[in-house]
Amino acid sequence: LLLTMFPARAVMRLRPAAAADYFLTDPVVGWFSRRLIGIVPIARDRAGTGEDILAPAREALAQGDIIIIFPEGTRGDARDRMGRLKN
Repeated sequence: LLLTMFPARAVMRLRPAAAADYFLTDPVVGWFSRRLIGIVPIARDRAGTGEDILAPAREALAQGDIIIIFPEGTRGDARDRMGRLKN
């Protein structure tokens, strides 16, 4: 559904922001995520260290890419309420 919101010429510029600690730990998943999906990896485990963890997103935006952000709460047993947002 999200892909239908953009003109065909923009689809190749869509880059989902994704947790590096999840998508880049396995070499195969990392290759697939970076090369085929085109994720913008965000190193959540480095938050608060003074490092600019959003630098990859800033670089992608500077290149004219479109960053897609999916805010999610922690998944859990409660289906009727959203979990806490991660930072």
